[in-house]
Amino acid sequence: MKNSCRYLLVFGIVYTLGIWGFSYYYFNSQVKKMEALFDLTNKVRQTDKDHMIYLRQAADLLGKGFYHNNWKAATVCLSMGMYYLDMGQYELAIPWLHMDEKLNNKGLFQYMEIRTFENLGEAYWKIHSHEMAEHYFNKAQTGLLTHDQSNYDDLDRSIFYRKFGIFKYENEEYQEALILLQKSREYLSLTSEFSDSHKNVLHGYTALCISYCYLELNDLVSALDYCKQAENYFTDGKKFNRYASNLYILFSRIYDKEGNVSQAKSSLKSAGEYLDYANHVTFDRYNELLNKSP
Repeated sequence: MKNSCRYLLVFGIVYTLGIWGFSYYYFNSQVKKMEALFDLTNKVRQTDKDHMIYLRQAADLLGKGFYHNNWKAATVCLSMGMYYLDMGQYELAIPWLHMDEKLNNKGLFQYMEIRTFENLGEAYWKIHSHEMAEHYFNKAQTGLLTHDQSNYDDLDRSIFYRKFGIFKYENEEYQEALILLQKSREYLSLTSEFSDSHKNVLHGYTALCISYCYLELNDLVSALDYCKQAENYFTDGKKFNRYASNLYILFSRIYDKEGNVSQAKSSLKSAGEYLDYANHVTFDRYNELLNKSP
């Protein structure tokens, strides 16, 4: 009887160790597979091929729990979050970005944490959760101010501050928006990432945003000055067409507020040539000014 108990005990221990050993082996093999897919994603990304095929497979394994808490797992989450963000599927982006936030053992890759906060801020902004958006935008800004990360370059900083500035504008915090948008211009001036024509479009768009802020602050002189700066930056015909109706409607709003009726009508006429009827906000502003009594 005693021998039988011993045999059963030994069998139980061996069986348990066997199950544990197999589970450990299987888990690690799946983790290695996930990380190999991550490496393949990066390799394929350099060739402009569809890297999402491999990224999705890596994400599927990670979603099943096959990962170690390291920068590779965090980067898969960040990449999936950014993918859904680019696709406009903000609700799908948020869980991946939050998972990335939890996997914050990035060490030298601290700049990725800043990007995670920035993307969470944008995702929450787009679903109109403004309190959460501001929380994460502020965390990203704190990271930019406290970490000297060369990987987060001048263009990255310019884009972040413009994004945060527009968010502040939409929340009617115009003075704060101005400070952030001016920072965006400063960093854009430092970058050598783009050709002069592309850089001018970004400068023009930022100047347009600044003009909107001054208009809301009733500083019509500054609003008009930045509106003219924006017009001067938009030198490329095709790219200019994207912003022309918005620009001339803004000119018209400024002139209308000044009481300069003839200039307001002239600018509105120019806006009509470029009007995109699918852009409901711009179209509504156009109609509002068009139907206004002289």
